[in-house]
Order: sequence, then C-alpha cells, then structure tokens
Amino acid sequence: PCVALTRWCSCIRTYLDDGTRGSPRRYPGEDDENAENVSPEAVRATVPLNGNAGAEGEGALVVSPELQNLSPAELRRVENLTITRKGVASVLFHGVTDCTDLDLEKDVLLKRGYVLVYPDPVRKPPKGSGLNKRATVTMYQCFPPGGPVETEEQAQEYKDKIKKMTEENSACRFIDYDCDSGIWRFEVERF
Repeated sequence: PCVALTRWCSCIRTYLDDGTRGSPRRYPGEDDENAENVSPEAVRATVPLNGNAGAEGEGALVVSPELQNLSPAELRRVENLTITRKGVASVLFHGVTDCTDLDLEKDVLLKRGYVLVYPDPVRKPPKGSGLNKRATVTMYQCFPPGGPVETEEQAQEYKDKIKKMTEENSACRFIDYDCDSGIWRFEVERF
C-alpha cells in the first residue's frame, strides 16, 4: 500500500495545488491555540526538517508527547503519538507506539495534500511496528479547486467526491471533510 498511497497523495497534492486561491487565509492548526490533536496542556517537541533552526512553525514537526524528555521505558510505550506540521497535516498514531528507534526527520513527510510515512522502504518496519500502524490523518488547506463552494448542495457533492476518492484507496477509510475549513480526515490501517 505504500507505493499506491504515495501516488495517491501525490495526485491529491497536484489536484489541491492548482494555484487558484486568492488571498492567503488562516487555517485551523496554524497556531498553537488551534493545532489539531495537540492539546494546550501537552508538552511539545519540535523536530527540525531540512536543517531548519528548530523553531515551531513552517518546516518543523510538532510532536506530542515530547519524546526527548521520556525515559527509555516510556519511549517504548508512547500512547497516541501525534505528529503535526501546523497548517498542513497531523497524524495521530492510535494506541501504544514504540518510539525508541524513530527518526522523524527521515520517517515522516508532511506537505500540503501529502502525507508519507517511511518514504524509504528499507526503514519501514513490519505492519503494526513503529509508525507502520493504524493512524488518523488530518489534512488542512484541502479546498475545492476554483474557490469556495456557493451552496450546501455543492458542498455535499464535493464532500461525496472526496469520500469516494478516499475509499477508492483500499488503505484508507474516510472520516470527514469540510469544504469551508478545508479539513479532511481519514484513517489508514498501516503505511
């Protein structure tokens, strides 16, 4: 499913990235108060990507709970690990995750319209291990091409289209999509 999901995400990104958006908007998850799946009480760790200085924001992953402060025993049993790139995407890994050998910079890629876990198949563990497990993906900025929809009927039509497209990928289960907020949620059994 990794290659198929990778191609699918790439197609979605191309579809969503049509450049027809006018002025920039604020999206849920862009600031700490609205970060999806990251509670204000949660301790956060910032993992820099591509040599960024490590400041939270664009180009950085926000991880909850803060892995660097956990003991080796706690790292082997992290409950509901959440990895977020604000304003882009969030992945909630359900249940207990062994985080002892994770390299988030190499293992997780979150871009607009694109979520990839274990881009290097050599690093990918067996199903159910590491991050190769059931997860809920929340993607932001997934607006209909051409701008906002005008009617409830159009919104429902587009939602149905996103649902059908999601469920055509056998690795995914549609949860929800909202045209107004651009938030799309689906679940995967594994990556």
